[in-house]
Amino acid sequence: AKALQGKQEVGIYQMTEQLIVALNGLDLGQVDGLKFKRVKNLFSFAEAQQGVCCYEMSFELLMHPFNQIDASTLDEFKHFHSDTLNESSDVLMSADTELTE
Repeated sequence: AKALQGKQEVGIYQMTEQLIVALNGLDLGQVDGLKFKRVKNLFSFAEAQQGVCCYEMSFELLMHPFNQIDASTLDEFKHFHSDTLNESSDVLMSADTELTE
C-alpha cells in the first residue's frame, strides 16, 4: 500500500481490516475456525525510509486431539527419510530415521 489510510486507493489499514474479516472464523476442517487474536505493527525506521510497513496478524486454530483420531483412518507410516544440509556448509544436519511398530 502506498498509504496507511487510503483515500484514492486501498491503504494498509483497509487491507488489514479486510484480511481479518475474511480469515476470522474461516473453516479449515478442524474443531473450530480460525480465531483472530491480535494485530501488531512491526514498524522499523529502515522500512519506513523505503516506504514499506509491515503488520503481523495472529490467529489461533484448535485442532483435533490426537487421542480422538481413529488410527485406522491414517495412512501406514513405517519409514521416514530426510537428509538436511546446513546452508552455510555442507554438513549433514539430519539423516534417515526409521520407525517400527
